[in-house]
Amino acid sequence: MGGMQKARGEGRGDGMVTAMAYEQESAESATAAYPEKLVTCECGSEYNTTYAPLFGREILHHHWCPQCEADRTGKMVKPPMSINPAGEADPHAAWRKMCPDGYRDTVVQKLPCGMATLSRIEEWRPGRGGKQSLLIIGGTRHAKTRMAWLLVRQLMYEGKKVLPISDPRMSVRFSDALGRGQGDAYLDSMTRDGVVYFWDDLGKAAATPRYAEAAYTIIEENMAWGRPMIITSQLDSKGLIERMGHDNGGAIAERLRECCEVIAV
Repeated sequence: MGGMQKARGEGRGDGMVTAMAYEQESAESATAAYPEKLVTCECGSEYNTTYAPLFGREILHHHWCPQCEADRTGKMVKPPMSINPAGEADPHAAWRKMCPDGYRDTVVQKLPCGMATLSRIEEWRPGRGGKQSLLIIGGTRHAKTRMAWLLVRQLMYEGKKVLPISDPRMSVRFSDALGRGQGDAYLDSMTRDGVVYFWDDLGKAAATPRYAEAAYTIIEENMAWGRPMIITSQLDSKGLIERMGHDNGGAIAERLRECCEVIAV
C-alpha cells in the first residue's frame, strides 16, 4: 500500500500555496454575517443579495430577483416517479431503498433555504456552468443532505447510477480495507466510471493523515477523469486546511474550487 499511495499522491505539492491563497476565508462561514452586493438577474432586473466568499468565488445566496425566484418556485414540478416504461425497474423504489429513513419524506416547503435554492440544486446536472461536480456547503441543520438526496432521486429517475456514502462511514471502510491490505482496492471502488458519487459531509470524520490522503486521491482521480461528484460539507477552504492539514486539505480545497459548482445554503 505504501508504494502505491506514494504514486497516487504525486503532484500534490500545491497544497501550501492553496492554504495561503485561501487563508482569508472564514472557517465558520455558515454562521458569519454575509456581505451584500447589487447584481443583475437573467431577466435584466437588479436586486440585492448576500453572498458567501467560498473557494475563491462569491457564491450568491439568491441567484434570481424576487419576481423570478417566485416564478421558478411556482413552476417546480416533480417527475412522475411511479410511471416507468414496461419492464424497467422502478427508480423511485430503488431510491427509497437507498435513502436513509430520515431523509425519504422531506417536506420541501419547510426547508430552511427556500424553494428557489432547492430548485437550483435539483436542476443541477454534470457539466452545468462548465463544472462536472456539485458542492453544497452550509452549517449544520441547513438541510444540505436532504436536498442532495432529492437531487439523487432526480438523477436516478433519469437512469444515472449513484453511489452514496457519508464521510464517517468512508473513513471506517477505508481503515478496515487498510487493515486487510486492500486499501488500493477500496480507492479503486470509489473511482469507477459510470457512477455519480454522492459524498455526504466531507470533513466530518477524524482526519488521520492516511484518510486525508485517501480523500484527496478520490477527489483528484474523479476530477481528472471527469467523473461527477455531489459533495456536501460544512467546511470552506480554510476549514478543510485546518481539518486535513495544509498539504492534503489545501489540495482538496483547490480541486473542489476547480471542479465544483458551489451552492451555499
